Amino acid sequence: MIGQLRSRLADIDLVNVVCYDTIRILHTHFTDLKAASARPEECARPYPLHPCLVSPDSELAFLRCVARILLLCLLPQKDARSHPLRCCLTEVITTKVLKPLVEVLSDPDSINRMLLSQLEQREQQAEQQKKAYTYAASYEDFIKLISTSADVNFLKQLRYQIVVEIIHATTISSLPQLKKQKERKGKESAAMKADLLRARDMKRYINQLTVAKKQCEKRIRLLGGPNYENNEEGGTDDSDEPQSQKILQFDDIMCNPGYREHFRVYMERVDKRALISFWELVEMLKTANKVAETMRERYYPSFLVSDLYDKLIRRDEQHSQSQCSTEEKEEGCQGLDAGEAVGDEGSKGINEQASYAATKLRQLYDKLEYKRQALGSIQNAPNLTKGNKKIRSKKFTA
Repeated sequence: MIGQLRSRLADIDLVNVVCYDTIRILHTHFTDLKAASARPEECARPYPLHPCLVSPDSELAFLRCVARILLLCLLPQKDARSHPLRCCLTEVITTKVLKPLVEVLSDPDSINRMLLSQLEQREQQAEQQKKAYTYAASYEDFIKLISTSADVNFLKQLRYQIVVEIIHATTISSLPQLKKQKERKGKESAAMKADLLRARDMKRYINQLTVAKKQCEKRIRLLGGPNYENNEEGGTDDSDEPQSQKILQFDDIMCNPGYREHFRVYMERVDKRALISFWELVEMLKTANKVAETMRERYYPSFLVSDLYDKLIRRDEQHSQSQCSTEEKEEGCQGLDAGEAVGDEGSKGINEQASYAATKLRQLYDKLEYKRQALGSIQNAPNLTKGNKKIRSKKFTA
């Protein structure tokens, strides 16, 4: 009978039941309840109760009817034909299964306790997931924690974190520029994971992580979990296993716009966007001469034969002719006052001085802007900043 019930439940569309049927029934229930709870002056209508809720006897009769239908559908034909067996099973299912189930589902306190237990369980799982590197105060305590743990899910998560840490440590230790920085002493390093890993004896640290990983896999296998050693020997890929990636060189990342865009997002995440912005401005200034050479070679000859160049020449000739005619008029005019000529020359000199001052001011503003960006980048640099936030997550000591 249990197997028949399981097979019938497997054919039910659970999504349709939860998202459509249950929602529709609850909506109808609360609509009728709201209409019945209205104040007397609003013409409240009586709440339509199910006939089985009139009295306890009617409720038991309804549950017996439900039990009979279930037995007819679930019992084999040989047993369903036995009337005494059906009557006995009907009473047992009604009084020991359906009646207590209805009492629990109709009790608000039981529903609240169920929700509370689910929330507490989720909080415990969330607390375990937050533990990244704060499992133990020392390496010995960390190994002891693995050996005494009986939670397979916790050990799986712990193994995943160990594998991720091995990948990070191996990647960082393989970079040559980071090896050079490791030799520097007496300088305050930024509170970043890469700096914390560089401060360790990387070879010893990776060996400790490898031993902890094997111990964790051994404990998982003893508790009935998956055998990771067989998976590695068989060459099968574990979907939960983090995969190591190839290392792109820094120059390749900065030269490729797509790679640089991802690197820019990371710099924004660590609040160091000013560094990459300053680098882009400097690169723009470096390529200014190349752009000018390209325009001179490719576009300047075609500009000389274009209509815009003809308009430019005609305009320049007209301007020269107008200046010549003005000079002739000034020479032929004897009645002009010498003071007016001096005033014209003075105004022309003032205009030239104003134009020169504006040009110098623009140049000074550009230099000041570049220096301000450089100063902001230096102040935000990881090795010179004293106000960076410290990482609160602690790793087990080597």
